[in-house]
Amino acid sequence: MIDNDLVQTAILLQSQSIAPLVSSLPSGTASIKEFNWKGVSFQYPCVRIAVESQIDVAETNVSCPSQVDFSFYVFSEKQSSKEANSIAGKVVAGLRGLSFSQNSIKFVKVRILENIPAISEDELTWRSQVRCQSIIHAT
Repeated sequence: MIDNDLVQTAILLQSQSIAPLVSSLPSGTASIKEFNWKGVSFQYPCVRIAVESQIDVAETNVSCPSQVDFSFYVFSEKQSSKEANSIAGKVVAGLRGLSFSQNSIKFVKVRILENIPAISEDELTWRSQVRCQSIIHAT
């Protein structure tokens, strides 16, 4: 398998190249971070990326290929869920069916497993989620 930190970095770098997504965020690419980022200041809306699981798909149990599941979480503090859902739609449009190479990893045809509509995360925040899956290989 490929180190999860390398996989997450590759997904982060690719998402930062999706122009419609980046242009919808107040700090551009700086608004896209790992899910558990613990910075002290950031602006809404923002996008967080989580690598959820990685499994070997080769019967020989070699390091590649692997199947990786990952999610994009979109957070917004608007009165309506519309902003979070709109940004999630840009993630879907930018990744659905895409094959790409980043950080010495080849992603083969990203599948969108779910585009989960925004829910109220707390009194002020909406959260939408886009669940993805891809086969990955070291390049």
